[in-house]
Amino acid sequence: MAYCSIRILIMYYHYTFLLLLLLPALSAGALPKHEIDISNNNKNTNLVFQALQVEYREMASWYDWFWKSYTRETLKIPLDLVMMQQQAKESCGRLRLYNKNTFTVVDVACGTGELLKRIIISINHQTKHNKEHDEVGEKKKGIITKFLKQQQQLSLVGIEPCTEMLEQAHRKLSLSSSLQQQQLTSASASASTMTTATTTTTTLKQAPAEELPLKDSSADIVTCTNAFHFFRDKSKALLEMKRVLKSDGTGTTGTLIITDWCQDFWMVKMYHLLEKIRWNWRFVDKYPGPLSSKELLTLLQNAGFVDVSLTKYVVRVFWILPWGMQTIVCSPQNRRR
Repeated sequence: MAYCSIRILIMYYHYTFLLLLLLPALSAGALPKHEIDISNNNKNTNLVFQALQVEYREMASWYDWFWKSYTRETLKIPLDLVMMQQQAKESCGRLRLYNKNTFTVVDVACGTGELLKRIIISINHQTKHNKEHDEVGEKKKGIITKFLKQQQQLSLVGIEPCTEMLEQAHRKLSLSSSLQQQQLTSASASASTMTTATTTTTTLKQAPAEELPLKDSSADIVTCTNAFHFFRDKSKALLEMKRVLKSDGTGTTGTLIITDWCQDFWMVKMYHLLEKIRWNWRFVDKYPGPLSSKELLTLLQNAGFVDVSLTKYVVRVFWILPWGMQTIVCSPQNRRR
């Protein structure tokens, strides 16, 4: 019995390692098919990042299908955190009669918009749950009941540098938004007054994480999932996220949520080594990579984030590959007026 268990264990890690070796080739082919632009106009651009953009442009149409199990597992925690923050803001607003009903979530490097789509779906479920309690709320009197009838506005903003990934996100989110509007119309027709309703607007913008096209202190939450390891200048990206987060000392401090690969796990270290070999033999420029939990914490502290909490965990990719992840939740230091 013990011998059989040992053989099964050896086979498991054997095939896991083989899958790890094949993963770069499976995910996007051996190398990008399109020629990398190395003209004089782009001589200052890191060629590795040009190649990465080409790679993601080519996989945009089938990215969701191929990485379905991976995204399902890795988006659970950031989605739960976003919904908890949104509900907490809504509850505080009711109790304090907070007159700003817009809640803004910015997803940096949103890819095909999968996290934003899941937020819309969760909001739909939340709105349906609120509708079921309308009759109870209608029986209450006073100013709090009046406030509850105000409509909550959720603004979702997706930032992504790849045009093809943005096109996928646009189609996906347009469909989700249409479904939500139909549900809101149906709910309004079946109830004389709809309390605690949430309407959602989505905006997609093409830009790198280091140059967010957003106003200062405009976001309640900034998320970044499965992309931070690819950022060219991680410190600059964090400073940009800090800039757009609300932090004015009036009780509206925003929250940064980063979910990314964790270099503390041996499987991630092996994959990153293989990727460096795959890319660096062709390009002189350094290939970007995931950070250890210690390195990420240091970057966040240097960027001026406080109340930092970090969770490390393992998800299963393709139901067999154990993949090390880390999720960071923190807030920017308050900026005095």
